Amino acid sequence: MTTKWKQIAIEEFKYHIKQLRNSSTGPVNIHNRCLKNSSELLIQHLTKLFNQILKQGYIPTKWKTANVILRMKPKKDKQHPSSYRPISLLSCLGKLLETIIKQRIMLEVERRNILPEHQADFRPGKSTIYNILRLERYAQNQLRCARRHSAVIPFDIKAAFDSVWQDGLIHKLNDLRLHKQFNLKSGTPQGFPLSPLLYIMYTADSMNEIPTHTEHGLFANDTALWTSSNIMTYLSSRFQQSV
Repeated sequence: MTTKWKQIAIEEFKYHIKQLRNSSTGPVNIHNRCLKNSSELLIQHLTKLFNQILKQGYIPTKWKTANVILRMKPKKDKQHPSSYRPISLLSCLGKLLETIIKQRIMLEVERRNILPEHQADFRPGKSTIYNILRLERYAQNQLRCARRHSAVIPFDIKAAFDSVWQDGLIHKLNDLRLHKQFNLKSGTPQGFPLSPLLYIMYTADSMNEIPTHTEHGLFANDTALWTSSNIMTYLSSRFQQSV
């Protein structure tokens, strides 16, 4: 089954051009500032081109090629390769297309309420503070109302985006009726606009079997579990069961 993409309007195209950051150039060595200063005629041609790409389901190979730069992680040993985070820089047109696709998917995901309830990333009205406030209120209520101890376990998933199984991701997108007619050959590399959203959808069912005595919070690939108990030793067994 193929996706019937709604045609990109020129005003929508102009809006996304304005949102482009003045970041480093990709393989074609064209800066985003060039797009921001495009003539009206060029914008019309590019809009037609993008609509044809979405209709055919074919993305030019050059647009899927990225320059990879390495950024050192804070407080890491510069002698170790694992201390660096690879950042993928797409061509400006490739990144613009991916941004438009991401926006389309986000609107559909929100309309159908696909994302987990406590996933705060890519959710209107939510941010990193959302689950922090939930945790704070939870701990205060448990202490004040029931005099119960509370504890939290945060998870840092190593190489989260790089670990996404592509065939499994496509299978889950199909289950969600978000059919994509082009292959995801490049995985979900750091720096791509779609990567966090695809990761969220890939792991959307990861908390389905968490016991009812444990709460959870999510922000992209950051995860936390918290629970409470009258007896400290029970906290450990509850966490072990949930983990």
